[in-house]
Formats: sequence, structure tokens, C-alpha cells
Amino acid sequence: MRYMNKEWFLECEETTYELHMGPIGHEGELPFREGTTTSVSGFVYGEHIAPIVVANQGTESRFWNENRTPSWAGQGDRRNAVTDPESGANAPEPRSGLAERGYRNAPPGAGRNRN
Repeated sequence: MRYMNKEWFLECEETTYELHMGPIGHEGELPFREGTTTSVSGFVYGEHIAPIVVANQGTESRFWNENRTPSWAGQGDRRNAVTDPESGANAPEPRSGLAERGYRNAPPGAGRNRN
């Protein structure tokens, strides 16, 4: 592991990979130690890794999920969630807007005043 310009890098035999750990990697206190042996599993693209797990100094830190979503994103604030009153479960959002007014799948200009 190497720390340079506020970024962590994994140095391998012939390649140095930049680790993309989102805000956790920039703002959080990480248990990494520069110059130590490290194990990383994640998604590799060129010289970049979106790490699922980084094992360093006997600890494991998680950053991405297996489904390629960042773990720091969470579930959002769910402002658009609608609760079904009978089951208490989230129900699909009712359709509204463009489809009801006939704009969706309509020819260009349909439903609009054009001069």
C-alpha cells in the first residue's frame, strides 16, 4: 500500500492500482498502513480498483458491494417511497405525470401548442 496525494494505491509487481473508496477513503479514518502487505478484492478496470474488501494490518474494510453498488450510498432517503397501508410494505409509486397526459410514446410535438 502507498498513500500519495490523498489517495491510496496498491502496488503490485508491475502495476500500481488506484483504489476508489469514495468518501470513506477520503474522509474516514482507515486502518491502512503504508508499505504493508495488503489483500484487495474488487472490480478492476485498467489501473483502477473499486474494492469490495481491503485487508490490511489484520483488519478488513468494505467499500463496494458484490452488485457493484458503493456501500457508502446506503438506501438513500427514500423520499419517493410509498407505504402500503395494509401490509406496511413499500408499494410502487402511483403513475403520474406524462403518461396520463398522453405525452409518453406520442409523436414529437403531440400535446403541445406549436405555431
